[in-house]
Amino acid sequence: MQNALETTLNVLISLTLLALLLGPEIVGHLRERRIDRQLRDAERGIRPSEGTLPDKAPKSPKAGIAVHLTPVAKRPGCRDDDTCTAA
Repeated sequence: MQNALETTLNVLISLTLLALLLGPEIVGHLRERRIDRQLRDAERGIRPSEGTLPDKAPKSPKAGIAVHLTPVAKRPGCRDDDTCTAA
């Protein structure tokens, strides 16, 4: 009986050490697969919340990307032909 108990404990200790060593590796691998899937879906344009492709045209004219153009003051020493002299 003593020999069977020692064998069982040795197997349990070995499995525990194996789980401690391989656990973080398995979790990291699963995380990398999830990130790869998210990047692949983003390239395809799939929305993660809906699992569908986005519409081709925006629903309203204001739904696109906003670009604000502001005039820039001329630097001192610059001429109208976009050449500047050393200040």
